[in-house]
Amino acid sequence: MNLLIETHCHSHYSHDCKTSMQSIGERCRRLGINFIVINDHDTCGVLDRDEAILASYGVTVIKGIEFTTKEGAHIIGIHSDIKSLENERGYYSLIELVNRLSLLGAKIIVPHPEHYTGLLGCGAVDADVDYVLRKTHFVEKENFKYGPSSCTQRISENYPNVKFIVGSDAHSIEDVGSQINSIVVEKIEDPIEGLYNSTDVEFVFNKRHGNMYWAFRHFQASKIYQLVIRVMRPELRRRIKRIFMKK
Repeated sequence: MNLLIETHCHSHYSHDCKTSMQSIGERCRRLGINFIVINDHDTCGVLDRDEAILASYGVTVIKGIEFTTKEGAHIIGIHSDIKSLENERGYYSLIELVNRLSLLGAKIIVPHPEHYTGLLGCGAVDADVDYVLRKTHFVEKENFKYGPSSCTQRISENYPNVKFIVGSDAHSIEDVGSQINSIVVEKIEDPIEGLYNSTDVEFVFNKRHGNMYWAFRHFQASKIYQLVIRVMRPELRRRIKRIFMKK
């Protein structure tokens, strides 16, 4: 049996997302996605009625939270009782968060590791990065919003506990299912456990950004861009982003 698992999706419970559960369900059914991790920023708002909506489309919700640590790093925790760790942005340090997640028995994902909100890009001290990676289950080798990671070989050589996955990091309905993980199982049990234990994970790329998108992303990180947007009207900024970040 082939399972398609979306491991990085946001919903209207995130401060920066308006995607409804119904639209997520419709999208997942269209793409054949069986399981989806809803990991909103610093909150788990998924209710029984939300799970029922997704189930009506043949999709099982897996509860998660994308925590923002004191260091500014994003860490995803996945567990049915993940809401028990819900707290305000920046409440936990990296070390405290991974210890709490480990004690709960949660699976830990390091998303977009080299982004400035990633474990390797946030400026955390090396000892803390090492500690987190030793307790991490998954690292995103590619993220739809931020692209491939260049650190996968180094991580695989030093942290055999880490498995690599891809993530959509979907903040809009069009991005749900952009990059998903596929495994073959004899029977459906815990899909995340199955993903971690699988020796043959396949990555499904339903969408990828073009060169113009990545060129603009690179420009966004420049000092000149930061200076320009300070004097630019918000609507003009939005128009420019729509042009250059068009899928």
